[in-house]
Amino acid sequence: MSVRLEEPEEIIPEIPAPGAPTEIGGILDRELARIVVARKLPMLVRRFTIFHEIGHWFVHPNLVYHRDVPVTGVERGNRLLPVEEREANLFAAEALMPRGLVADLFALRYGPYLHLDEIDENLAFKLSLGGSRALSVDELRAMSRRDRSRLIAEDSHAGLPMTEIFAVSVAAMAIRLEELRLVR
Repeated sequence: MSVRLEEPEEIIPEIPAPGAPTEIGGILDRELARIVVARKLPMLVRRFTIFHEIGHWFVHPNLVYHRDVPVTGVERGNRLLPVEEREANLFAAEALMPRGLVADLFALRYGPYLHLDEIDENLAFKLSLGGSRALSVDELRAMSRRDRSRLIAEDSHAGLPMTEIFAVSVAAMAIRLEELRLVR
């Protein structure tokens, strides 16, 4: 069975339910064989939402109808989400940021992985070149792992930032770098 993608400007809830999200980013409708994603969302959010809904289509065959808020990729770090949502998010992350390609690109730029103990002047210099400010080793070590991951996601010292190569948000790429244990 094939599925079609529909992109109306916005998705209006048929019957607003009390406590339900007012903004709908995507819908999976298996009976009508369609995935619907709101065109008014930013492109990066639409891409992740589309792949999230495709994830539901393949991973959750018993799911007949489902509505989602806009999905940015940040949700992957939320352990409170239902397992079906975490699985659909992981599907989207794997499709948009394939494990091998992300790891290979990371290795070319920074080595096999980046551990807090391995932060040195060379890395501080690279991230300063590819960022908007000069960074010291002490500043990098004092940052949270997420902040370091965000810096690397946006770093352009060796060409396009990873966020542009994979066309994902900074947050989605930062989480992917951590999921793959590239930034530790």
